[in-house]
Amino acid sequence: MKYFKYICFSTLLAAVLGGCKKDHYTDTSFVSGTATVAKPGVMFTVTQDNTGLVTIAPSAEGAVRYDVMPGDTTKTPLSLAAGKSLNHVYPEGSYQVKIVAYDLKGGTATTTQALTVSYVTPQNLVAKVSTAALTVSVSASAQYATFYKIYYGDSATYTPEPYTQAMANQVVTHTYLHAGDYIVRVVALSGGSETAQTQTPIHVSKQIDLPVTFEDPNTEYTLADFGGNVSVLTTDPIGGVNHVVKTVKSAGAEVWAGTTVGGGLGFATPVPLKANAAKMSVMVYSPAAGLDVKLKLEEHGNGANAVETDVFTTKAGQWETLTFDFSTAASGTPAWNAAYKYDKASIFFDFNVTGSGKIFYWDDVKIL
Repeated sequence: MKYFKYICFSTLLAAVLGGCKKDHYTDTSFVSGTATVAKPGVMFTVTQDNTGLVTIAPSAEGAVRYDVMPGDTTKTPLSLAAGKSLNHVYPEGSYQVKIVAYDLKGGTATTTQALTVSYVTPQNLVAKVSTAALTVSVSASAQYATFYKIYYGDSATYTPEPYTQAMANQVVTHTYLHAGDYIVRVVALSGGSETAQTQTPIHVSKQIDLPVTFEDPNTEYTLADFGGNVSVLTTDPIGGVNHVVKTVKSAGAEVWAGTTVGGGLGFATPVPLKANAAKMSVMVYSPAAGLDVKLKLEEHGNGANAVETDVFTTKAGQWETLTFDFSTAASGTPAWNAAYKYDKASIFFDFNVTGSGKIFYWDDVKIL
């Protein structure tokens, strides 16, 4: 009986240990859910003391470790864990540094980055700077440079001033919190103590788009007058701090005098008119009732692709909402065309009448 109990206990123990061993050593299903390595890259930082000491910092999505082939006489790859960097001393020269990134599943991704180690001051620095709305894009190249520091000019009060580090021809971007004028400074560094730098003044702002309220301080509310109109941003004529546009149709102004919203580029996106929804509205404060107000839409790159319609004011000395229905084009003008991308608007007050100094206010240009 004791022998039988011993056999049962031994069998049970073996089953339990066998089950534990399987769970602990052979169940690798969790690996299949881990990230696949992608987008490998590397950043170099060289000390500016003529020693040739370079910090190599690889990166990649989903990587757990890296092999670094320095590109010099080193034969064995230098290995390091994700999030780490390593130091390597180079003689002056040009190298191709190879990075192999590994993920948890054994997958790899490879990149090769040129490295220049020189004690000569960087020369022929060229910085390419472009803007789109509140974002600036910057890249740089220079002879003898190892890497670049890019300062965006919006954090000059911080010590040390923050910067973005970049490699040659690498495009980096920065989005400003506020519209305004800034100076982008690019500094090229080699392994010596001397640097080269360039400064580029820029202006950033959001391009105007519907609805137009004239209240966003980061939007460029450009007003392009023609034919004798004079328009400025101001405050509500009946009080308050909200911003509106004041347009004066000066004495002697052309009958077609008008104002383009947003200037030559117009809106950031086309006006979303549809066959069954082709209406826009504008709040208008007119000096008299019965005055013709025309609203015209066109493609900013092709003024022939346009549509316009008219509404008459019904109130004097108070605000009213004028609704413009582009499904009914003004007599003698092109009809609305679904194929056109209307992205520019112009408004004409007291249309077809020579200017006499009448003052109009307007606000809240929007789609209905």
